[in-house]
Amino acid sequence: MMEYFRTSTKNLTLKIILFFIVLSFIAGGLGSYFIGRATDYVAKVNGEKISRAQLEQALQNERHRLKQQLGEHFLALADNKDYMQQLRKKVIDQLINQILIVQYTHHLGLKIDDEHVKDTIRKMSYFQTDNQFDNKKYLNLISNMGYTPDEFAELQRQQLINDQLLQIFGNSEFVLPNEIKRISALLLQKRHVRLATLNLNTFQNRQKVTDEEIKDYYDKNKNTFTNPEQVKVSFIIMDAESMENKITVNKSEIKDFYEQHSAEFIQPELKNYSVIQLKTKKEADTTLDKLKKGALFSDLAKNKSIDSISRKKGGQLGWLEPDTTVDEIKQANLTEKGQLSGVIESSTGYFIFRLNDIKPSYVKPLSIVRNQLIEKIKQEKAIQAYYVLQKKVSEAMINNHKSLASAETVSGLKAQHTAFFGRNDVPSELNIKPVIKAIFDGDWVAKKTQTGSDADMINLDGDRAVVIRVDEHKPKRIEPLKKVRDKVQKQIRAQKAQKQILVEGEKFLAALKEGKGTSEMKSAGLSFGEEKALSYNSDHNALVESIFALNLPTKNKPVYGFSFDQNNNGVLIEFLSVTEGKLTSSEKQAFISNIQSGYNIANIEALLKNLRKEADIEIRSLDQ
Repeated sequence: MMEYFRTSTKNLTLKIILFFIVLSFIAGGLGSYFIGRATDYVAKVNGEKISRAQLEQALQNERHRLKQQLGEHFLALADNKDYMQQLRKKVIDQLINQILIVQYTHHLGLKIDDEHVKDTIRKMSYFQTDNQFDNKKYLNLISNMGYTPDEFAELQRQQLINDQLLQIFGNSEFVLPNEIKRISALLLQKRHVRLATLNLNTFQNRQKVTDEEIKDYYDKNKNTFTNPEQVKVSFIIMDAESMENKITVNKSEIKDFYEQHSAEFIQPELKNYSVIQLKTKKEADTTLDKLKKGALFSDLAKNKSIDSISRKKGGQLGWLEPDTTVDEIKQANLTEKGQLSGVIESSTGYFIFRLNDIKPSYVKPLSIVRNQLIEKIKQEKAIQAYYVLQKKVSEAMINNHKSLASAETVSGLKAQHTAFFGRNDVPSELNIKPVIKAIFDGDWVAKKTQTGSDADMINLDGDRAVVIRVDEHKPKRIEPLKKVRDKVQKQIRAQKAQKQILVEGEKFLAALKEGKGTSEMKSAGLSFGEEKALSYNSDHNALVESIFALNLPTKNKPVYGFSFDQNNNGVLIEFLSVTEGKLTSSEKQAFISNIQSGYNIANIEALLKNLRKEADIEIRSLDQ
């Protein structure tokens, strides 16, 4: 498997596509999301560290995701020490896998140019307003996610590289006809069932809960009944971009800027190349001899080249700048239109290159870059004005740190005021990770006690800042039993009800299998509903999984089962019959593509398994 992955990168065209331009967002390496910079680390992967800070951030993200998914059920899980240890181990494994993939793509020399990254970000719909890239929205959203622009760009770059890695896998598997038939039969199969529901609410209403049970449950689960820390704040948002609209640019400024920065508008020399890649030196020498005798380069490329991508285009590689030209082409040292190289040997085969055309470098005329210049000048002037304003506000806060009145006066901006809010319901204007961290992890109460300062300025990426004052603070506290008594009682009733439903369900199931269930169900006021057809693919949930796990019924003899639905109601299942699924010819290709994607994921998993096997991985114990 590993050898296949290594040999997949011998395609020269793919290498050129993925090599495109040296990184400039974060020169020479990865963003802090992937590589721990601190000496305090929890794991080391081939010498690269995962810091405790990275782990805690990843854990926080995973906890937030689980809380959104599981709601109150996660609060109970969060109190389970064994569960949280397993979650921590899972997150560390995910971070290790991320670093291994990054290291592997670097080993293969897979790269994505800056413009491609920028273009990808600009095209993301959630960064657009009226189908146009909205820089302010972009900066707000990535700040909310806790990323700087450089870090977010690097994440996108790595995602694009990972996509290229998947493309390499794209032709690595094929699906046999019998396999298509087998898989489609399961996924498109319809199972005809009748269901009878043991309603959770009905069973809950029957449950009796004693005062002793309520107190015992509360004592064991106190930490799930907390009133979170809350604050009430005043704030002012300063943003360089919002100042751009007030800035004008005259013709003289445009002309001066163009003359002073003309080097920024140079289009580098472009060269158009074609290639023929061959396996052996003998084949390469023979091919070069034919070219010298007048054979068409495109014909030989189509018939002889082992570079599968360029071969289809007669060997064409297209226009390349110096920075995007791979070493094999540079080694050919072609300088004139129509010039052929000799045979170039490399670790991936033997190459013959042809220089098709040359476009000399030139300075782009002012008329072409005028709008770009105006935007640059506006941005520079806005940033200058922003930092002047930031300095004035900082000085005003030093002179008056008990309120935002002075900051309002010098900025000309009106402070906004919030109601009480907690970490999980932050107002949208302040829902930015550095701001949330400053408010809830910055120990405002101690700071106020020590310095007497009520206000602070939080500088954000993208030339933005939030001037903020915590007006009132309510610490986190465990709610007394008398306040959450009804909630405790409801949870106990739900647990008791689920246990009783399980007992009743198993009793009915045993009776149904013995042929006595219908009468017993009738006595309990239960009956099976109308027949319905369920598919594994479109109706997928825990209940459907249980239905598809049942053995197939024989003719006129149903199969019975018991499960729970998504609302924790008990469900008795009468499985009647099966309708097999079939693919039409038009659906078959799309289905094969979906199956192929599954194989690609399996390939990634196999790759990770091999990378972990070969890697030097150190995982430190939590007390180190």
